[in-house]
Amino acid sequence: MSFLSVYGWFFLAIACWLPYPLPAMPLTKSAMKRVRQSEKRRDALRPFKTRMKNAMRSLQELAKAGKKDEAAKLLPTVSKVLDTAAKKYIIHWKNAAHKKSQAALLVAKIGK
Repeated sequence: MSFLSVYGWFFLAIACWLPYPLPAMPLTKSAMKRVRQSEKRRDALRPFKTRMKNAMRSLQELAKAGKKDEAAKLLPTVSKVLDTAAKKYIIHWKNAAHKKSQAALLVAKIGK
């Protein structure tokens, strides 16, 4: 007897009353492998996503503070980080281009 056959109805009854859906468990070997692969990839790509968010946040904070020189020095770094994120398929390359354009516009508008 498997865990699901014993407790399946119990979890199904609980799931009906929950305000959110329960995540589906993988049933086949290939689906289980896919879950393992996606977790591994997510852990490997997390630092790049964090670096991208931190770079964008620091640029916005410098822009709010009106520090144009420091923001202009940070702009190439932000551009590089966004290109890396696009290269690793964390974000779409057009999304990266849009973010770079907005960052450049943000720096250009400081002090005006």
